[in-house]
Amino acid sequence: MKISETHVSEIYTAQDSINLINVYGKLFSKEKEAQQMQQLIEQKMKEFRIFTNNKPTLNVGYFIWKSPWMVAASNTYINHLLALNKYMNYYEDLDRYPEVLINDIDSAKIDAIFLSSEPFPFSEKHISEFKNKLPYTKVILVDGEMFSWHGSRLIKAFDYFIKLRNSI
Repeated sequence: MKISETHVSEIYTAQDSINLINVYGKLFSKEKEAQQMQQLIEQKMKEFRIFTNNKPTLNVGYFIWKSPWMVAASNTYINHLLALNKYMNYYEDLDRYPEVLINDIDSAKIDAIFLSSEPFPFSEKHISEFKNKLPYTKVILVDGEMFSWHGSRLIKAFDYFIKLRNSI
């Protein structure tokens, strides 16, 4: 007895996300809508690349969890979006979502700490934990949806990334 089909995807890049939108467009007979979404995302991405063209690369750590401290490292969609933003991932030499110690962060080699709103709901109260150890490093709460939700969220993400970059 067939109940339903299952679809599994692994999204590592914005292009992977666009490709999946097109797959779903075909699967759900919504090719026109998928193509419109693809074009809009590609236009936003093109405009964003122009915006970042002359921006310096900043070293950042992207924290996703507390107790234990965990970050988004290499081989992740988040890492790809950080690179699109001209952010060098401080934890790029690690794989996926490792546990780290904040005492091991070299303040001379990091420009900012990003505390994601998800999966762990970082808030203002968590900033002080980093500021006590890294007083000269910017600690910024970021919208986790913009860095980790693929698909149609990319339409809003690039505008968010511009605002974030302008705030640093």
